Amino acid sequence: MGTGPASLCGPVGREGRGQGRQLTKRAGGADVGPFTASYAFPTPFSWTNQSSLATIVRANGVTINWTGGDPAGYVTIAGQSTLAGATAATTATVSFTCTARVSDGTFTVPPVVLLAMPPTAAAPGATFATPGTLSVTHIGTTVTQINATGIEIGGIGSVFAFGNSATYQ
Repeated sequence: MGTGPASLCGPVGREGRGQGRQLTKRAGGADVGPFTASYAFPTPFSWTNQSSLATIVRANGVTINWTGGDPAGYVTIAGQSTLAGATAATTATVSFTCTARVSDGTFTVPPVVLLAMPPTAAAPGATFATPGTLSVTHIGTTVTQINATGIEIGGIGSVFAFGNSATYQ
């Protein structure tokens, strides 16, 4: 093994799909040995109104809806917008992060937060505007430890991440 940490990249194989206990097997490689583990996958998390949120009217707030996920977990909602000035000194980027319980199924980012974001606009002299971003992430609360040669500690968990370009008006 090299001087850096051992790595095991890429998706692990699963027998079966969707929610429930799944058997995960990995053959291993040059740095990490083989392992088998059983992990309880949560109901798949889905951002259900993602396609309708390409344009956000800041004064109205924005409501995010979702289904699934680990009911004991949390959802992170984040956005970013940049007001491009003529120079770096006159350019400002503003972002927000909100957290909600998965079991809520919905969260509204209030206007007071969104009005602090600069509206999407073209930079001076540009003919186009660079959009901002809106993202929704859910990380499951359970992790199954894996044991394999070549690593001190390893785990299997679930992460669901979605992102959009967003025009903030």
